[in-house]
Amino acid sequence: MARPPDYQPYFCEENAWRRAAALAEAGAQPALVFISNPLNQVVLFSQRAAGAHGYVVWDYHVVALAAGQIHDLD
Repeated sequence: MARPPDYQPYFCEENAWRRAAALAEAGAQPALVFISNPLNQVVLFSQRAAGAHGYVVWDYHVVALAAGQIHDLD
């Protein structure tokens, strides 16, 4: 069975899960981190979806964390 693509636009939880699985296969012990706040407005910079202004506002974002490094395919 072919492995699905490693990146899916606008699906951070899927991307983080895939990255965590790859890190685990490589021997790391990853964690998934859910980022949000009571306003459901998380400002993130350097995202693929950021336009010319350089940032995007998501209602939440999910990243993988392993060995003190953040792994974010977005």
